[in-house]
Amino acid sequence: MTKYKSNDNQVLVIQNEIEKGVKLIHDHLDKSIPILVGTDWKLGHTGNFDKTTDH
Repeated sequence: MTKYKSNDNQVLVIQNEIEKGVKLIHDHLDKSIPILVGTDWKLGHTGNFDKTTDH
């Protein structure tokens, strides 16, 4: 829902449709439907095995 402006810049920018992502999470939780959410917390980290997130 956010991303770094560049690989060496730690300023986060909000991506388009952030409300859609938050609504999806809330809808799942309201209906007791499991949902997985990944996050990148370290700038420059190569990510997990599938390269999508690092945590």
